[in-house]
Amino acid sequence: MNLENYKISLQHKIKEISFSGRTNSWEREFLRNISKLSSLSPKQKELIDRMFEKYVIKYDSRRN
Repeated sequence: MNLENYKISLQHKIKEISFSGRTNSWEREFLRNISKLSSLSPKQKELIDRMFEKYVIKYDSRRN
């Protein structure tokens, strides 16, 4: 995956997590703040991946 696709993927994950309506206040603030940044740390990226897994992927799999 090239850098541009990875950035789009991260933006997509942030959007999906935000729209899930399942995040707590700290997570919502975190998403708001990182969406304004031009680059993210590895820990921030890892947290986004975990939140995406928890709030988007696992929730969708339970609905099926």
